[in-house]
Amino acid sequence: MSKPQRICDRDQCQAVAITGSRLCKFHTRIRRTDRARRAVAVRLERYAPEHCTLDGLIEPLTPNTTFGEVDALAIIRTADSVTRAILTRQIDYPRAKLHLDLMQMSHTIRKRQLPTDPHLPACTQSIQNLSLALSTMGEIKRLRKT
Repeated sequence: MSKPQRICDRDQCQAVAITGSRLCKFHTRIRRTDRARRAVAVRLERYAPEHCTLDGLIEPLTPNTTFGEVDALAIIRTADSVTRAILTRQIDYPRAKLHLDLMQMSHTIRKRQLPTDPHLPACTQSIQNLSLALSTMGEIKRLRKT
């Protein structure tokens, strides 16, 4: 004597359930995508909470008002504040990488415009410190995945 076929447990669904499951193929797919959406929402909330803004944490890269260019001291201040945020785990990897790229571009432009700027060696050192902190952060991130 054969067993009767299982019917999907959802309301008004009369489709045959998948073997070993209580849902049909359609509702299994819907359940899987809903679960994935919830997981993504939880990860986004955990790693990028709305209360974690960068205001007051990272100094903005403000241009010099007379020439409209970013001076070396602003690059140093911003690079140091991003490095501090990395070391205290107040900024995530993609955002920190974006800041590093911005600092490197600003530094390159500044070096071409004014190669005799006395603050350029300190600016270079600050960007190197930021790059080192970021590479350490990336290495820790890779180790956590394994």
